[in-house]
Amino acid sequence: MKFFERLQDFLALTKNEKKVLFFLSITLVVGIGIDFYKTNFTQDKFPTFTDEKYDSIFTSRSKTFSKLSEKNLTDDSNRTIININTATKEELILLPGVGEETADRILIFRKEEGLFKDAKDLKKIKGIGDKKLAKMIPRIKFK
Repeated sequence: MKFFERLQDFLALTKNEKKVLFFLSITLVVGIGIDFYKTNFTQDKFPTFTDEKYDSIFTSRSKTFSKLSEKNLTDDSNRTIININTATKEELILLPGVGEETADRILIFRKEEGLFKDAKDLKKIKGIGDKKLAKMIPRIKFK
């Protein structure tokens, strides 16, 4: 007990300072206990997140776009012209404003309704409005 009395006299803590010190000590002990419990008595129930899945998707899409750019799909102004009635999903994605979902919708519409006759047919597809169609028209052909 003399040790604690000497320590108390040496530190000269107020009542509030003692409370804060006690709280911090208890918090430290509880934290160490929780860490000990987690490392020794629980299994990792949550998988570790890695970017491998997304890296492989990025790599495959990069290869696809590289192959498409090597194809002879360009006109005199070196812009990609795509036949909307024969284009694959990857080719449709090259069109401005067309992502994977819109490309899928174009392919489904083409399969169910038949070939596109003109630009008005494209407006029947959800997600293609006047603005997007105006960007697409210079880059598509129908025959």
